[in-house]
Amino acid sequence: MEIGEVKPFPLTIHPGDVYEIPYNEQGYLDTSVRMILDLKIGARVIICVQEAKNYLAMGTVGNKREGHYSIFLEETKKNIKQTVLRLFGVWWVDAAIRGSILRIPLVNVDAKVVPVKKD
Repeated sequence: MEIGEVKPFPLTIHPGDVYEIPYNEQGYLDTSVRMILDLKIGARVIICVQEAKNYLAMGTVGNKREGHYSIFLEETKKNIKQTVLRLFGVWWVDAAIRGSILRIPLVNVDAKVVPVKKD
C-alpha cells in the first residue's frame, strides 16, 4: 500500500492563549453562548467530564510543549494528592473554536460565559 503526500490539517487557532468558544460552563457545545477559554500561563482549569477518572481535578496551565498546553492537575490516587502533568492538545482548542465536538474536557475555574446576541 502506498500513501501519497501527507498534508497537515490546517488549524483555525489565532495567536495567543485566550479563545472564545461556543461551549457552556460544563464544557458542552451550546451555540446560544460563548465561553472564554483562558489558557495563559497560570490560568486555573478544572476537568469537567464526569466520566473521567480525574473528574473535578483542578489545575494550572504551564508552559507550552511543542504547541500543546501543559496542565498541572491536582489529582488524588489512593488517597494521596499529587500534582500530575497532563498535556491538553492544541487540536482540542481548534475543535472547540469550530464547535466540532460535543464536549471539551476542561474549562476554566469560574468560566466566563455570555449569551450570544440575537439580531
